[in-house]
Amino acid sequence: MKFYFFLFIFNLIIIQPLFACDLTVRYEHFSPDQKSKKLQWYGMDVDLAKTLLDKTGCRYRFVDIPWGRAITLLKKGEIDMMLGVSKVSNRSQFSHFIGPYRQETIVLATLAAEAFFIEEIDELKKLDKPIAIQRGAFYGDEFETLLASDPYSDIHFVNIPSYDVKLYLLRNKRISGFFEEKSNVIFQAKHNPDFKDIVVNPFIIHSNPVYFAFSKSTVNDALIDKLRKSFYALKSEKMFETILKKYQ
Repeated sequence: MKFYFFLFIFNLIIIQPLFACDLTVRYEHFSPDQKSKKLQWYGMDVDLAKTLLDKTGCRYRFVDIPWGRAITLLKKGEIDMMLGVSKVSNRSQFSHFIGPYRQETIVLATLAAEAFFIEEIDELKKLDKPIAIQRGAFYGDEFETLLASDPYSDIHFVNIPSYDVKLYLLRNKRISGFFEEKSNVIFQAKHNPDFKDIVVNPFIIHSNPVYFAFSKSTVNDALIDKLRKSFYALKSEKMFETILKKYQ
């Protein structure tokens, strides 16, 4: 009997924590309307993340944090998970990646009344007003090269921490537009009054696959293995594909 008692205690103390899943997930809202009356988050990446975490049996809470700060917190282990993350080498040092789960297409969102066309990325620095970008976000090698070669990049591109500020600056004609995932702009324009009269510029800034990123400081290999198995099971069931179609 003592053997089984100690085996039970061992299971509680050692084994179960390996698979404990209680995660803090970073997400940035587009407007106050993006939380329902029950304070439940929704949106494309949120729906995809919920599906993965529910399948794995995880508990989770979403926190609204600007992108640049969230990357730092993920590295420190002060948040556990981020959504829609590009898999670049420096992030692999502190992140587990699961995916990819969708293709990200970054475009320029502008006011319909002030829409314009560009044919080359270099034209962005020739606009009358700056472009709003997110600190710490990856917009592709071509844009990184543009920033590095532009001595006036701080004037042509401004780091804005939140969508509320971006929308305010755009509507008051202080910026030419802001970078955003194409499907987000299209979906918000249909369902969010704050995005009324905001359109997608046809020029594609960057496109690449994106992943769920988990902090190596707080999410152990055993849990990553469970999450990865859930991911491939959901993928084979075409669950992610079904969710993505809702936002197209």
